[in-house]
Amino acid sequence: MKHKNILFAAGIALLTLSLSGAAAFAQDGDDAAEITDGGEFVYGSATELNNFDPFTSITADVRSVDFNIFEGLVKPTPEGDFAPAIAEDYSISEDGTEYSFTLREDVSFHNGETVTPEDVLYSIQKAIDSSIIGYDEIDHFEIADDGKLVITLKQSDQNFIPTLTQAIVPENAEDLEHSPIGTGPYKLTEYEEQDHITLEKNEDYWGTPAHLDKITIKFATDQAELYLLFEAGSIDGFGASAATLSQLDEDSVNLYVTTSNAVQLLALNNDFEPFQDQRVREAINYAVSADEIIDIAFYGYGTKVGSGLIPALSRYFNDELASCIIQSVDDR
Repeated sequence: MKHKNILFAAGIALLTLSLSGAAAFAQDGDDAAEITDGGEFVYGSATELNNFDPFTSITADVRSVDFNIFEGLVKPTPEGDFAPAIAEDYSISEDGTEYSFTLREDVSFHNGETVTPEDVLYSIQKAIDSSIIGYDEIDHFEIADDGKLVITLKQSDQNFIPTLTQAIVPENAEDLEHSPIGTGPYKLTEYEEQDHITLEKNEDYWGTPAHLDKITIKFATDQAELYLLFEAGSIDGFGASAATLSQLDEDSVNLYVTTSNAVQLLALNNDFEPFQDQRVREAINYAVSADEIIDIAFYGYGTKVGSGLIPALSRYFNDELASCIIQSVDDR
């Protein structure tokens, strides 16, 4: 039986995979999928993506797509680290207030124009004007005599580097909302309102090229419509909720389980009775089983974390914290 594809984000349906990291899966009957280059993939989304401007788009679904279209001076890695992107390297002064970036010389926008220092300066100013979080920490910025970009902060900020994943765009860019121009591994080539968008491989990408030649993201109203489109063969995959997954024949699909960006928290407000009594809080902890919640609410797809970090951020995630979660009386 030929396998279909489905992406699953435990707890919440999100497009959490980088499209540049997606693969064209060569499948023959029940054989395991193998990564190959080339091909197309049609992905179903229950969210209509209608604003790709990296300075104003706010939804997680749009940002998942924007991640493949745009790049900043640096870009995040799957492990939660940060790698050079438009900047090939950088250094930080001893007092933590001055950041110096060496800009790459071989980067082109999707319109074929070479990224210039002026584009970088324009993008930083646009981020400041757009009130992007973190950019209010900048005191001034300039291109130094040696060609390096120098950003000086008002005061030291250890969290500043993540800020610089914000997109670099052309100085003359217009209508980024519907016609985004970036430097990423994919470029948006078609936008059909309320129907679909099409991303095509950027053949002039400066970094590791993408696997797939084309990705179409087809919009649907909800999980029910995604299920019907998938069963009809109109889409090749989609982010399924646990409830939708339970309707599928797992023997006839390829299931890819990835970590959701969501962390579910059951909290008590200790300012109110009876939760001010520590014994009451302990009793509730003993009475509630995290394992049962995962099994019942998320059909077994979930991980006890013991913190606000997801397991995918391996650089920061501490799996020992999960052992701190109090088990129910029956589990002890």
